Amino acid sequence: MMCRNFSLKSLLLTCFLTALLNPIVWNYQETSTLKRYQRNLRVVVSAKGANADQPISEGGSREQGEFSDGLKEDAVRDSTSRALDGVHPHITTVAAGVPNPGRSENATMDWLVESDLDDIAVRSRRVIYFVSPTYKRTSQMVDLNRLQQTLKLASIMNHERIYWIIVEDSPWCTKRVRDLLESSGLDYAHEAVLTPKGVPVLTSKGAKGAGHRGVAQRNLALRIISSIGAEGVVYFGDDDNAYNTQLFSELPYTRKVGILPVGFAALHTYERCEVSPATGRVIRFISGWEDNRKYPIDMGGFAFSTALLHMYKPTFRNSSYAGHLETNFIELLVSGYDELTPLAANCTKVLVWHVKTYIKEAKDITNDAAGFPILSRQT
Repeated sequence: MMCRNFSLKSLLLTCFLTALLNPIVWNYQETSTLKRYQRNLRVVVSAKGANADQPISEGGSREQGEFSDGLKEDAVRDSTSRALDGVHPHITTVAAGVPNPGRSENATMDWLVESDLDDIAVRSRRVIYFVSPTYKRTSQMVDLNRLQQTLKLASIMNHERIYWIIVEDSPWCTKRVRDLLESSGLDYAHEAVLTPKGVPVLTSKGAKGAGHRGVAQRNLALRIISSIGAEGVVYFGDDDNAYNTQLFSELPYTRKVGILPVGFAALHTYERCEVSPATGRVIRFISGWEDNRKYPIDMGGFAFSTALLHMYKPTFRNSSYAGHLETNFIELLVSGYDELTPLAANCTKVLVWHVKTYIKEAKDITNDAAGFPILSRQT
């Protein structure tokens, strides 16, 4: 009888203690989870006196803010917007590899004719200037991160001297793009120029649209390359394309203008040139859309020597007809097909593809694993 009374008392005591302690334990666990969640979100507070709409001074310090026990929505929103803060332009200096052929036309032509590009020692010293215009969009950082990984791998496996030039279609360089460039470990230039408004595209049916995308950005990149001076090859690599790293082993073979196939261009499986087996020279282009273009080729389908940049100072022109930016530019560099260098096994291997990152619109507010709301963030 005493044992039965003792068991009943123990059971009642256990129930009482459980009811008393459960809310305390739950509150502690909830608070701990919230604090762990908050520690993973670093809120960046702008430097005193800094305006979010103005560039931040190079090397300017920033203070790290801390969350209080409550999740402050304004603070989280502030941290995500700081990714779009402005930073000053940056150009990394490059140690000369191949001697600069100089600004004189004779010196440049002599170098183009006499250089032995079959010599790997000569090719390895050439700089590949990889030019990527970019603009703010949902998939921007996804595309740039993927491209960064390709360039890093190519610099290890294929060609060490890669110089990445990113020019943003923006009034200023943004911090999030600068952070990505810094983490790449590559030599780089980071600039920004806004595409002018009110410049229509010329078509066979008249002027329409909002102008060519990337003209101002590519032209600024060409000026940067001219100022750097180290000899090499210029390639326009859009940030949303896909690249085989073998491309970077092929580009240094470019003497004047190098030509290579592009996959998924002009609504076809590929776009390329045809090479004569007898002479090894380009004889015609295979393209889904020619439109009387002398060089019916995509922006990612050619590269050119910096020697031609010094000689002719070519630029892209807003006056070009729609789809004619590439052919008009190449016409400023060479006079005919015999001056083109077929790359990628005589233009039989596709090493670059036109792709488009598709991102389904996400909801503005979602929850993390602990059930706490995460505010929408800039990609």
